[in-house]
Amino acid sequence: MLRIISFVLILFFACSYLHAQQVIINEIMFAPETNDAEWVELFNCGEHPVNLRGWTLTDRSTVVALLSAEDVVLPPGGYVVIAQFLPLGPQWPSLPATALIPAAFPTLNNTGDDIILRNAEGRTIDSLAYTASWSSQRGVSAERLLATVPPLRENWAASIAIQGGTPGERNSVSIAQADPLPRYSLVFNEIMPDPLSGSCEWIELYNTAHMPVDLSRWSLAGKADASGKRSRILLPAGIGEISPGCFAVIAADSGILADFTSRELPPDVPLVILNRSSLGLGNTADEWLLLDALGNTIDSIVYDKSWHHPFRTNGHGLSLELMHPAYHHLGASAWSSCTDPAGGTPARQNSIYSTLPPEATGDAISLTVSPNPFSPDSDGVEDFCLFRCRLPDGVNQVRLRIYDVAGRHIVTLRNNTGMGREGMVVWDGLDDAGRRVRIGSYIALLEALDPTSNTVGAAKTVVVVARPL
Repeated sequence: MLRIISFVLILFFACSYLHAQQVIINEIMFAPETNDAEWVELFNCGEHPVNLRGWTLTDRSTVVALLSAEDVVLPPGGYVVIAQFLPLGPQWPSLPATALIPAAFPTLNNTGDDIILRNAEGRTIDSLAYTASWSSQRGVSAERLLATVPPLRENWAASIAIQGGTPGERNSVSIAQADPLPRYSLVFNEIMPDPLSGSCEWIELYNTAHMPVDLSRWSLAGKADASGKRSRILLPAGIGEISPGCFAVIAADSGILADFTSRELPPDVPLVILNRSSLGLGNTADEWLLLDALGNTIDSIVYDKSWHHPFRTNGHGLSLELMHPAYHHLGASAWSSCTDPAGGTPARQNSIYSTLPPEATGDAISLTVSPNPFSPDSDGVEDFCLFRCRLPDGVNQVRLRIYDVAGRHIVTLRNNTGMGREGMVVWDGLDDAGRRVRIGSYIALLEALDPTSNTVGAAKTVVVVARPL
């Protein structure tokens, strides 16, 4: 019996300690306006209430602030503000949370200091070492981004609240801790790597998910250097959400507004102007990653100048566009030059947008195409056709070739290429020599080798190259 009682007591104290770990230092005002108070905000990010009786707050000095000698229960999702005095300032005549005024509040140095939170047993519950860079403006607090990430510099940012802080309520820069988004929830949809003089570089993203996505604290990461490090562009907080099936535009500076004044950006599209000289996009080739707020790679692109249409090899002042968000995985064949007279279509449907071919049904090998007919004359209207290949289960080696009605070989689109159950292939209406084919009907022949059974299946369809209307 004594052993059971001892085990229960140990379990009780262990649970109390684990519950205490739920409490974090969530916001600090270390450089308030003259005559305003310094303060520290705590937040209970766990599922259980925590009693703060006997807890202390200290800095690098020997000053120890006793939070309360009485019971003060911090509920799950609750806040408490520890301050020098009340009100904190004229912008906060009252607070939406409990406020504690210790008899001895540690002076928080403007240039940097330590803040240590301990429970009644003297165990360190949370601690941080801030510097002036955490919030470089007087009267603006430093706020924690993610409650479940350690309080390092990267997890803090200056408040963007109008009052200069959010004592007792949700941080203005906080990032909701949710399940990571699936890969390709957002995709690169258009990029302007080589703008005209006086213009700026920009990137357009498209939301393929079935839910809104908040870009706050996401980042763009450039090509890795010899040591493996990547330059990063951190997107600010408060960008707003991208609705499903909608765009967001990230521009180096406001030059994008001058370029597209005749086509105003829709008001519900997040436009992020970073006020930089450039995004650092390579004019001829580059590699970029799109990272969410947790650092997960959501999409990547490795583009090259050769992605431009063969008849627009210069690419100066022209964006590169993706034909359809579903083709993000096809690489170079799914990208080409913008055909819009403005040189780009930020926050609008791409000028080379193509519809998806119809989905084949059944288990037999099949080949469908859309649009059909198409007119590859670089006018931005149905300049490309897309083949959807339906194959047997497993990995197949495929060959897709185009012939004219006389049986003459015109172009090979795929040759001994691996493909799974379904694949997409783009044709730009050019032959193997890079010449535009003549108007007329053509035969597309798909052949697929199943290496397991060593059998070959085939499917064909007619595609028509037409004169534009």
